[in-house]
Amino acid sequence: MILKAKDFEINEKPVEKSCLVGVYGTLKKGWGNHRLLEPLEPEDIQIEIQGLKMYYAFPGGYPGVVLTDDNSEKVLMETYLVTPERLRRLDGLEGIPHLYRRMVLKKEISELEYDYIFYMYNRMINEELRIKDNIFKK
Repeated sequence: MILKAKDFEINEKPVEKSCLVGVYGTLKKGWGNHRLLEPLEPEDIQIEIQGLKMYYAFPGGYPGVVLTDDNSEKVLMETYLVTPERLRRLDGLEGIPHLYRRMVLKKEISELEYDYIFYMYNRMINEELRIKDNIFKK
């Protein structure tokens, strides 16, 4: 499924029901921060979000995505169904609202059963730290 970044909005209000969270960095399976998602397994759904570019926060650091008008730029998300309690823990890791912003797919756009969320980087980016293929790797 392909979604457009422009169809998301910032929404950092507490959630009261489970939601889908798309991850693209250190929360992915096999990375250190995945411990916050264990023992969950990724959902059997392929989500790409168009209109995002990925950067390292600092050389060799964790990644962040930012908006771009170029819809040929897209990021593949690893998606998890999480409870409100688990989402609060993810928000803590992501430094909401200072380091990252929680982006939620607008309800009138969504065809999904659950709200779909991803975290967008909320700091200045350095073009030299661009991850050109939008895939965070070890």
